[in-house]
Amino acid sequence: MFHILGDPTEAALLAAAGVHGLLKADLEKHMPRIAEVPFSSERKRMTTIHSVDGKVPFATVEHDTNPYETSVIPVYNGAAYPSYIAFMKGAVEQMVEVCDTIRVHNDIFSMDTVHVHPEHNPNGLTYRERVLAKDAEKASEGLRVLGIAYKNLDTLPKKVDVEQVEHGFTFLGFVAMIDPPRPEVMDAVARCITAGIRPVMITGDHPATAFAIGKELQIISDANYETAKKAGHIYTGREISMMSEAQLNNAVKHASVFARVSPEHKLNIVQALQSQNHIVSMTGDGVNDAPALKKADIGVAMGITGTAVSKEASSMVILDDNFATIVAAAEEGRTIYDNVRKFIKYILGSNIGEVGVLFVTQLLRLPLPLNTLQILWMNLVTDGLPALALSVERGGRRHAATAVRPARERL
Repeated sequence: MFHILGDPTEAALLAAAGVHGLLKADLEKHMPRIAEVPFSSERKRMTTIHSVDGKVPFATVEHDTNPYETSVIPVYNGAAYPSYIAFMKGAVEQMVEVCDTIRVHNDIFSMDTVHVHPEHNPNGLTYRERVLAKDAEKASEGLRVLGIAYKNLDTLPKKVDVEQVEHGFTFLGFVAMIDPPRPEVMDAVARCITAGIRPVMITGDHPATAFAIGKELQIISDANYETAKKAGHIYTGREISMMSEAQLNNAVKHASVFARVSPEHKLNIVQALQSQNHIVSMTGDGVNDAPALKKADIGVAMGITGTAVSKEASSMVILDDNFATIVAAAEEGRTIYDNVRKFIKYILGSNIGEVGVLFVTQLLRLPLPLNTLQILWMNLVTDGLPALALSVERGGRRHAATAVRPARERL
């Protein structure tokens, strides 16, 4: 049993490694990280370089039922350990672009090799095509898929950057994981829709993964991914990059899911929605989310997993990282607004009556019907206490279901 705190994806990777005997403490001791090419939203991958002391507890996963599946960690069967080793993880479709070979157990093949097998590869696909097909298959099941690759290095590159490091890798395999939505999120999404708030998913995940999760949460209702694409309910970052401003403004009118997006795409989506007079609330937790969080009318950062940059760029921080909390805040806001209106209407109604009586009696030169103490009593007790009761009335879902009001509507 593993108990890991922090980012769910990193926690899943550590747990998967631990199951196969690869403990974080041992790896950090015998192959410390000495350099890295950081993750970027454009490349959607990251690379780390480690020195190797020859005592690394390398392991592999044997596939008795399918000898054509790949290992997950390189094993050196009596061969000399390299001086350094580079590991890469990230989006599979981005990684295959820099992987020339693939490891199948202890054999290395070109990614363009075709091994026909009546059961596992009847269509005669190359390893590159098979990797991409398996990635799409797992993504369609709602799994988040990360590719893993490695490269042995005899010496360190003169400069640790994308051009010097990220080429000639050997693809190892996948890590497929699920980050299931919290049980209360589906109800929160339904409450959003009832309240006239339109939820839109913006994610860096594979489009098929995003569609599967969106369908589970009922953000998107299309029968399958292809239908959603044709209806314009799901777009990828690559498609957004090719759109003009007018095309994007039209696309966001109906789209419910955006996948494989970069920080620039998120910012463009927020701006497109705002150009149509929508009040936009944007949630995020990373440094890359900061521009969109700052641009949104209501930037909402995550309190637990959120970075300091994302919190600084936001106008609101959710302490429990729970989407349902945002919905509850919206309901509370509508309740307060409705109560303020009732409070004002009640006070104005009673005060106008008092002023009217005093005005008419003065106009007709009649005696004052109320003295100063009586007026104070009415304002403080007869009117004030009931008005205070109205101001703290609970609203709940009754107010959440009210029609969305214009942002600049007067009380």
